[in-house]
Amino acid sequence: MSARTYAYLNYTLAGVILLIFLYAAIFGSNTNYRPIQCVHEELLGKRCPTCGLTDGFSAIIKGRFTDAYIVQPNSMRIFLFLMGMLLLRATALISLKKPCISLKTILRTDVILSLLFFILVFKNMIPQIFYIYYKMLLTGN
Repeated sequence: MSARTYAYLNYTLAGVILLIFLYAAIFGSNTNYRPIQCVHEELLGKRCPTCGLTDGFSAIIKGRFTDAYIVQPNSMRIFLFLMGMLLLRATALISLKKPCISLKTILRTDVILSLLFFILVFKNMIPQIFYIYYKMLLTGN
């Protein structure tokens, strides 16, 4: 991977994260209208493990942390993960401008930190999600 491609990837990921936060700020708990609906809820008629994240993120952005936990208990954790990824993208872009740090070192550090942070944040949620879908496949509920 070239430094230019890596920089483009970081700008893209940072942009997506910022769009997620902007979406939550605009379409959060203040409105019932959401242009993006939960596919899981639409197809199965049940809330998925991530339902409520928009409202949770909106509450966090507005400083209402208790409301965020009530709406979606994992919202703070996922919000902090995305903030961490945003910070990591910015750090990677700054590191690319330093000639003393090789691209290989930056990539290796990025991958290791991203994986560690992902595991730390999602280690308890992943088994829950698999259990829910496994149960639905077996019972149809």
